[in-house]
Amino acid sequence: MILLTYLEEFACYGIRKSKVADFAPKGKAPEIIIDEEACKKIVPDYHKKAKIGFLLGEDTAADGTEYYTIGNDYLKSLLKAGADLRFLDYDNAYLQVSQCQGLVLPGGFFSFPQNFYLRPPKKLPQKRYFAYEAAFKYAKNIKLPTLGICAGAQIIGALSGLKLYHSVTGESLKQKPHYLPDDKAHQISIKEGSFLHRIMQTDSLTVWVNSRHNESMVESELQDYLHKTDLEVYAVSKKDNIPEAWGNEQKNILCVQWHPENLAAQGNKSMQNIYDWVVEKSVQAQQKQNMKIPPIAAYQR
Repeated sequence: MILLTYLEEFACYGIRKSKVADFAPKGKAPEIIIDEEACKKIVPDYHKKAKIGFLLGEDTAADGTEYYTIGNDYLKSLLKAGADLRFLDYDNAYLQVSQCQGLVLPGGFFSFPQNFYLRPPKKLPQKRYFAYEAAFKYAKNIKLPTLGICAGAQIIGALSGLKLYHSVTGESLKQKPHYLPDDKAHQISIKEGSFLHRIMQTDSLTVWVNSRHNESMVESELQDYLHKTDLEVYAVSKKDNIPEAWGNEQKNILCVQWHPENLAAQGNKSMQNIYDWVVEKSVQAQQKQNMKIPPIAAYQR
């Protein structure tokens, strides 16, 4: 078992990548958690409900040491929802997610496969991407409740047939920026009665969100000509019709392009409901004793 610790340099919790690699026995995945005492310092009334896999982010220290990390707002929102967190690293994600009842694929900046794009960039996918792919494919096959945020949402969308703009300002005919510093970067329009609308429980169909992405899904009207998908778009940017949320209710998939954890940490209940959903849905999945889980070897690369 490996415990995340508070890292002063990054002002968040994490662990050295080398420590995870050294600890992992051959053929077995390390169990990476955060101490319950630390959880209660963050959320005093914290209590566990379901095991949620969270694919860690990464940061590099001034001396070049590489770390796995999790942002404070992700941590707070998930603990508040009751997540018993199990952290996924980039070498063992396909094994680690098999021990979970739910999955969160967070945001980040790294390269994706070229075939995801309308006009492919020259960059090749980074190692981090393959951990996302393996975890999602496993989760989707058994309908494990899955929440994708920003980059995680884009990967889920692309693996399900949606196409990406490499640069929304350079390729979309609308050419509106989506990488903006303000917590109220722009408004989104939510489809009334949609899966997202019911989860967020917001009175208004127009909601302010933050926005920190340059890549994006192509507009639905263009997507219809490109490739069929089993995902439904639940919300679009009000200013340019760029998809902002998508998923598949029957397959327990929800994706949002913005970062609800930042807004939830400020007390926004509708945004906290998104994290509550993945935990509550995972509780239900945990209670299904007859769930058939396929051999994990099927997902090894």
